[in-house]
Amino acid sequence: TMLVGLSRRAVSTVIGTVLSLHTLPPQQRSEFDGLMGPAAWSPAASALEFSPRSEEEFVRRSLYAPPPEIQSYSQQLGDAILLKSMRGVWVLREYSADGTLAATGSLTFRGADSSPDKGQVAYAGEAAGGRGPWILKSDGFGRSPTGKGGIIEMKALWKLRRGSEGTFIYSGRASVTSFTGERPNASIQGPIVQLINGGNPQGGSEKKVGRFEADLRRFLTAEEEAAASDAASAGGAPQALQVVCIASTSVRCK
Repeated sequence: TMLVGLSRRAVSTVIGTVLSLHTLPPQQRSEFDGLMGPAAWSPAASALEFSPRSEEEFVRRSLYAPPPEIQSYSQQLGDAILLKSMRGVWVLREYSADGTLAATGSLTFRGADSSPDKGQVAYAGEAAGGRGPWILKSDGFGRSPTGKGGIIEMKALWKLRRGSEGTFIYSGRASVTSFTGERPNASIQGPIVQLINGGNPQGGSEKKVGRFEADLRRFLTAEEEAAASDAASAGGAPQALQVVCIASTSVRCK
């Protein structure tokens, strides 16, 4: 209570003086006793105690009342990522090269809790069914939809193998405009690219055949989450690469 009404500089001076006195070497402390008397170290004189605090905490408590909540780096990073996983059921609209709506359907993205940024996706709808891998990765920084601060932009990519129809790649930035409860109102738009003879990495070619729009409709139910296992029949994300021997003289990954 003795410090109420004092300026910050005065408070700092008092604190420094008290701390200096309590850290005097024995000989200097004895000389101080001779000048001030033993009352200087009485309980009343020593009642002013200070818990060890960092300079940052002292400044924060001096400037703010009550002090603001301090978030860890991981908490701040998590808040900046609005779409943390693709897991859920999405509505897919596919358009031909001339802009005509060609087909609609649903995409079910599954994955393991230990890998929220990748897994397996299955398509069912008006076009040929298919399945394949998906991945979600950071793709730069953007403005928060609330208008305050920034966010980490996320880009999604998935591949659908559609049997005789071919293999197609879908990729685009995820846009989150708001939230419905804990579910982000997320959408993705981008090109549909057909891989011919394995695509460029395997010496083939790639051809843009249209574009797509996808919207997150709901999270997976408990039963659907439970189906995300290693078994391919469950449509889950494999936890480890399965090595299958397809020839007597070599082992290839399938």
